[in-house]
This record gives sequence, structure tokens and C-alpha cells, in this order.
Amino acid sequence: MSKIRYFLFCLPVVALAVAAPRFAEPTPVRVGVYDSRAVVIAFTHSAAGKADLEKLMARYKAEKDETARAALEKEGAALQDRRHRQGFSTASIADVLEHMKGSLPTVANQAHVDVLVSKWDVAFQKEGVEFVDVTNEMVAPFQPDENVKKMIESLSKVEPMALYGTQWETLEKH
Repeated sequence: MSKIRYFLFCLPVVALAVAAPRFAEPTPVRVGVYDSRAVVIAFTHSAAGKADLEKLMARYKAEKDETARAALEKEGAALQDRRHRQGFSTASIADVLEHMKGSLPTVANQAHVDVLVSKWDVAFQKEGVEFVDVTNEMVAPFQPDENVKKMIESLSKVEPMALYGTQWETLEKH
């Protein structure tokens, strides 16, 4: 290949390389993590949580069929068991998150995070991923009073109970 052809071939490649924007360092992914126990406790004590329970109680009181009433009693007991596992351990709170799905984008935007996840569900963290505690932002839509805020604050001092291996049915029910 002649020097002129080589030069004419390389000139556009060099020009593109010089004109190409420099690759910037990627912005780290920001993950909003929250204590799911706090969210379920705030929900349980909120107007929405109380309304859910009242609906179940109203259905029970209105039901005349004993078989249906027994099924509603089981549903209530299962709900209480689920709330215990969610509030004292690391069980999924997907049912509670349904009540705040309209608030989740706002929570993420306010905290400047790309993802929201329970801190108990993070199995692996790649270097460069930034984690931000958004527990307070996740609790805020339920408007907790001072007593609930104190309960939530006390969670930070206590590790969750084991989800598996705990004898949930033998724990004191309230």
C-alpha cells in the first residue's frame, strides 16, 4: 500500500478518534435500601393498615355462615402471622408495598436513587454501587405518630428474628 493511500485511509479514522467524546466514568448506581420491618410497622399503625383490618372484621361480623366465618378467622390468624414475620423478621412486604406503589417513584426521586430494595434482600454488592438508607422516606407516606416513630427507631438496635427456624406459632400473639 502506498504511503498516500495509507495516509488517506488512516486520516478519517484518526479524525473520528480525535473528535469522539471521551468516555466518562459511569455514574454509580444508587440503591435505596430500607428496613422492611419499619415499613410494615408504620403501615400496620396507619389509617390504611387499620382500614384493611376493619374490612376483615366487618366481613367477619356480617357473615352468617359458620364455615365462611371459620375461613375468615383463619384469614385473620394468617394475616397476624404474616405481620409478625414481616415486622419482626425479614419476610417479604410485597402486600404492604402495594399500598404505597404510587409513592415509590417519589421516594426514589427524593432520595436520588435508581432502585428501592429491602436491605435484607441484598445478596451481593458489586464495587461501585452506592447504597442509601431510605427507611424514613419509605415510612413517611404512612404518617407515623411519635409512638410508632419510637418503635421504628428501636428496630435499628435489634437484629431481625430468623425467618426460618423460629417457632412463630409459639410466640405470644397480640
